[in-house]
This record gives sequence, structure tokens and C-alpha cells, in this order.
Amino acid sequence: MLPWFSGWLDWRAAVYLSILLPALAALTIVFMPLGLTKAGPMAHQPRLWTISRREFWLILAGGLAWPLMSSGGYVVFSSFAPIYLAGQGIAQAEAGFLVSILSWLIIVTIPLGGYIVDRTGRGDTAIWAGCLIAAAAIAMIPIGGPVIVWIVLSAILGITVGAVMAIPAEILSANSRATGMGLYYTIYYCGTGGLPAVAGWLHAATGNVETAIWFSAICLLLSPVSLMAFRYWQRR
Repeated sequence: MLPWFSGWLDWRAAVYLSILLPALAALTIVFMPLGLTKAGPMAHQPRLWTISRREFWLILAGGLAWPLMSSGGYVVFSSFAPIYLAGQGIAQAEAGFLVSILSWLIIVTIPLGGYIVDRTGRGDTAIWAGCLIAAAAIAMIPIGGPVIVWIVLSAILGITVGAVMAIPAEILSANSRATGMGLYYTIYYCGTGGLPAVAGWLHAATGNVETAIWFSAICLLLSPVSLMAFRYWQRR
């Protein structure tokens, strides 16, 4: 909505809107009923570092699955695919539209994937299937074939999101949940900043946008590997 808002008023209004929304979120927290925090296990003063060593390593292992899937997979691909398609003679507007189809389809596949995982209890299968199918579809785009088919197939990546986001809930206790989720998000944002930068460096170093797209596919292949490491540590 921000580009539309910017065009309707001006770019400053879009910036102010992006400031307003987190401010409203902060106010929501401030004015939450205080009774929610006065009773129960959180009534005592928690320690500064409440996460155990085992939880720490589990979060590190499982946490990598999220940025590899989201930032390395989805963000890198959706950033570089329009450049590649435009280089193949497709008009800029059409290239952007084709890649935006992925985003719209993911809006559908994310809640659908969460529903399927809750019904079947097969979160790991969803992560493996979503990442591997999307990786194959994305890798096929520079090779050739019907672009729209590969883009639609890559939208199956959305079924992994609910399962990946549920990983911390499997291991964190009530006392360590805030610390653990903070660590989980720290890993995610490190990936959000780092993985697209690596893709950009590969693009600049090779002069080939296909390299960045294949890097996206590789990240998707590595996401289930992170899940394997998480399960290994969890069984120990």
C-alpha cells in the first residue's frame, strides 16, 4: 500500500505511515490489561539471560531455516527475477507483474500450509517439500521454459512458513520464550541483511543475474539442512 499512498499524497506521507503503525503497536502493548502480567509464573523478577545452553543451540540451528527460506529464497528471487526477465526482452512492467504473482500466491499458500500442518502434524514434510519444489522451480527459470509455470510452482514455498515459525514453540519454556524469540528474530534479521547482500555481490562479481537466482535456489536447499541440524540437536 505504501507506493499507492505515496502517489496519492507524497513520499513523506508514506514514511509517516510507516512510523505510525509501529507506534500504534507500542501503544497497544502499553495499554494492555496489567492483570495479564501480575499473576502466574512471570510474577517474579526474571533473570537477565533466561535461555538454557541447549535452547540456545537449538534456536541457532533451527533459526537458520527461516532466513534461508525467506530472505535467501523469496526475497533474493523476487528482487533479481525482474532484472533477469527484463534482460530476456520482457517489458519492465510485465516482468514486475509476473514476479508479483508469486507474492500474491504466497498470501494464499501461507495460511493454507499452516492449516495443513496443523491437520496432519507433518511440519518437517512441509518444509522439505516447499523448499525443494520452490528451489527446483526457481533454478529452472534461467534454464528456460514457461516462466509463469515456474513462478506459480515456486509459490509452494508459502506452505513452509507456518512450520518454520512454529520451531521455537517446540523447545522454549515460558521463562525463556521472550529471550528465545528475540534470538530467533536476530538470526532472521541477520539473514535479511546478509543474504541479499551476498546475492548482490555475486551479481556484481559475475556480471550475471542468473547467479543471484541460482543462489536463491541454493539457499532454499540449505533451509531443510538447518532443520536437520535442529532435529539432531533436539534428539540429543
